Amino acid sequence: MSQWKIVKIGIICLSALLFLAEIKIEQSLVYLNMNEKEMYASPLLWSGNSFEEVFVADHQMSLCIQIRPITWNYIHEEGEVLEVKLKRIKDEEILKVHTFNVQGLPDNSLTDYIFFDNIRLEKDEKYSIVLESNISGPDRGIGFGCTEKSDENAYAVIDGEKQDYNFSMILYE
Repeated sequence: MSQWKIVKIGIICLSALLFLAEIKIEQSLVYLNMNEKEMYASPLLWSGNSFEEVFVADHQMSLCIQIRPITWNYIHEEGEVLEVKLKRIKDEEILKVHTFNVQGLPDNSLTDYIFFDNIRLEKDEKYSIVLESNISGPDRGIGFGCTEKSDENAYAVIDGEKQDYNFSMILYE
């Protein structure tokens, strides 16, 4: 192997290590119950409704999440998307939006990490993760894992109405 190839491999490895060291995901900040024995499917998300998971930041932090969509392995049309938004409740400001092709979502398992980088959540402020889609009808909508636990600091909202459960997602700092 030439010396140039060894140098390139070394640079790639060093870059990967620096990237991983910068992420610093701490799994100690889990707001929502992920016990699969208590999980059930939500109503279906499609273009006619919207879902939110409201939570309170317990300290100043950056945010990364994972969600659990349930697609029932339906065949979705090209261009159907799921939008995952971070919203500050006090002023209704959307801080960041991630858009995912519905065809690429996992069925009933956690998504890859969704980073809301360069945004600092403030301690004791309410935020929500907003889930919206352009799927044309409820017959092919997306469900989400839910848990029966909710409280004043973490709960689901469907079409503006507070629910007795949480959407199954993990919030990391």
